[in-house]
Amino acid sequence: MFEYLPIFATPIFKASLDIPEGALTYWLQKSELSEGVNRSNRGGWQSEPADHDPYILPIKSFLTQHLPAFTMGSTWVNINHKNNENVAHCHPGADLVYTWYLTDAEGLQLRNPNVFSQWQILKEFNHEDGNVYDTINFSFAAGDIIVFPASIDHSVKPHQGDDPRVSVSGNLHWRPPVTAESEAVRAVSELAPLNL
Repeated sequence: MFEYLPIFATPIFKASLDIPEGALTYWLQKSELSEGVNRSNRGGWQSEPADHDPYILPIKSFLTQHLPAFTMGSTWVNINHKNNENVAHCHPGADLVYTWYLTDAEGLQLRNPNVFSQWQILKEFNHEDGNVYDTINFSFAAGDIIVFPASIDHSVKPHQGDDPRVSVSGNLHWRPPVTAESEAVRAVSELAPLNL
């Protein structure tokens, strides 16, 4: 019998961060005062970019401290009421995506990034033989953070609770460390641009 070796794992990170007092009330009130934007959300409310909002600073500080090779991209707030959802999507141009839950939440669904290219192989295994899934669903407690590659298709199933589901989401971009060699390459490229 073969031993199953799940070698090429997808990096997914989970942490927890205290929610600042008043943050949930602030965002719920803000959602009542502005129309918001429509991206992947079907119903509910999504804020305009909220990168400099004071209630965003704790998550920005946390991510900068624990993922120093990444810089912050856009940040926004999601509020789903009953039956609101987010359809499957990914985040082109970003390297990682994060979500910080301000309420307990169910419904995040990540699609296996290998499901298309390896479907015929993967379908031969059941969950006990190595956790091979088409998709996987997550539940979170208020304060939980999840970080995963921006290329992974993800969705949020229709909200079933009576109280709103509220989260802060955003993009992270990898920035290579500055070294003497990288600075030399940059300096040369600025002096002699390519003529294409």
